[in-house]
Amino acid sequence: MLLVLACACVLVVPHAGLVWRLSQEGEYDDACARCEIVMTLDAVEHASVNGLLDDDKRPSGSLGRALLRSIFVGGKQLLKGDRLEPCAAVPNIEHFASVTILPIVGVTFWRRSAEVMSRHRNPIFDASIGINPHRSLTVDALHGFILVS
Repeated sequence: MLLVLACACVLVVPHAGLVWRLSQEGEYDDACARCEIVMTLDAVEHASVNGLLDDDKRPSGSLGRALLRSIFVGGKQLLKGDRLEPCAAVPNIEHFASVTILPIVGVTFWRRSAEVMSRHRNPIFDASIGINPHRSLTVDALHGFILVS
């Protein structure tokens, strides 16, 4: 039989010896915001950034299209390794080079060195429609039992 004990800050599964800290509401969004650099790029800045992007698929690398060197652009400092993320303006990052509507508003880069609990912002979790990990995810007995048995 699976017994799950929970308090405000720790989840303990006694028979498996597993311990996790429970996330608080808003913690996921805060963790993602720490990693995201959102900016607007004009035509010159777009060309500069595009020339510095390259795929970095190494396990210890940026895990996507990332900057080859640091650059100050869009009023913000981007660092070597900052990864281009999908956003409303550029949902497919492979099409970043061919964007024709400029300036591009809401271009998003992800700084892996600031990661704590997520490697990307999950587009399903959207606070404006009330869906977040704290209110929308749960552990149920069936899946919890399968994980520890």
